[in-house]
Amino acid sequence: MTDDRWIFVAMLVIGVWYLSHQAGRLDRLHHRIDVAMVSLDALLIRRAAIVAELAAAETVDVLTAALFLDAAHEVLSFEGEFSNARIELENDLSLVVSDAFSTTDDVEAINSAPAASLLLNEFVQVVKRIQLSRRFYAEAVTACINLRRQRAIRLFRLAGHAPMPKTLDFDDSLPFGLRE
Repeated sequence: MTDDRWIFVAMLVIGVWYLSHQAGRLDRLHHRIDVAMVSLDALLIRRAAIVAELAAAETVDVLTAALFLDAAHEVLSFEGEFSNARIELENDLSLVVSDAFSTTDDVEAINSAPAASLLLNEFVQVVKRIQLSRRFYAEAVTACINLRRQRAIRLFRLAGHAPMPKTLDFDDSLPFGLRE
């Protein structure tokens, strides 16, 4: 073989290796997004379950309990993919909880029962994990979008038919009365 052919073959091998490497990287990012979404979904369901359990606490007034149960039931009964409708339900749940725990006095009133105190502690821990999980999800989505914008990825259609991932924007902050 002549030198030109060796150079062509070497460039071809390097190009195929590069495309293979990028396809694998893209696949790993999509997998990471799926895992982060499952983790986030499980934590959001746990948060709704804790809110439903708090509604049964003896120190929660009837109106707050009804609001807790309604918002938690809406989240827990939602079926299907994570969509704008689900994000709206999560925001509604966050709003109900934020209103109920807007001051430290509100928290102290509910916190007087031992069972409610344990639930509130668990709620705080779950919300902190939700914040971390959403951050991991957002980082994976950003990395995936940046990779999918590269010319080689688009030209050779290395993403296949996978939908473009989207970030999730919902209120995952701790209510003011529960902040340390």
